[in-house]
Amino acid sequence: DAETAMRRAVSIPPPRASEHRDLGALHASQGRTREARDELRRAMAMDSTDAATWLNLGNLERRAGRDTLALAAYRGAVARDSALTLAIEAQAQVLVALGRAHEAGDAYRRWIERAPDNLAARHDAIQHFIAEGRSDVALEIARGAVRADPQSGDAYLMLGVALDATGDKRSALAELRRAEATYRDGAGRARARSLIATLRASAPDS
Repeated sequence: DAETAMRRAVSIPPPRASEHRDLGALHASQGRTREARDELRRAMAMDSTDAATWLNLGNLERRAGRDTLALAAYRGAVARDSALTLAIEAQAQVLVALGRAHEAGDAYRRWIERAPDNLAARHDAIQHFIAEGRSDVALEIARGAVRADPQSGDAYLMLGVALDATGDKRSALAELRRAEATYRDGAGRARARSLIATLRASAPDS
């Protein structure tokens, strides 16, 4: 029914890029990749400034396993709307998949700059930099998380993990305990306790 309505809208002049974009998104949700790509490219030809169309194309190419094309589309989206954090997040994830760790790190930094209060962005960035052996950068980002939300158990948990990665076990344990005390939900407290137990097992003198 939605497709019928959209096709009817597309057939009524004047042509509108947004209608082709939405039809392309519908095809993508149905797994009709070729038709989705055709509609999105029609929309881009009519209005190349719409960042949402570029984002949809990037998502389509990524699902199709064409990461290089997805990356180009995500970059096109950001070029048209530098505040589109979904496209910056997707860039970072695709760059990791492509093995381009340094560029992925730059994308994570841009993501945090655009959304400093987004703790999920900080969590992903911290994990990335720890995996790349840049615990100093991970610690900087984790401290920013605490500044952004000093009432968040997640922020203290991230700080504890980052401190542990630097080798400062005692400070890490203190922050994990602070996370446990800050959490208001049982699941959060249980997560903190699990990390505390793991840390104490690896460093009994802490």
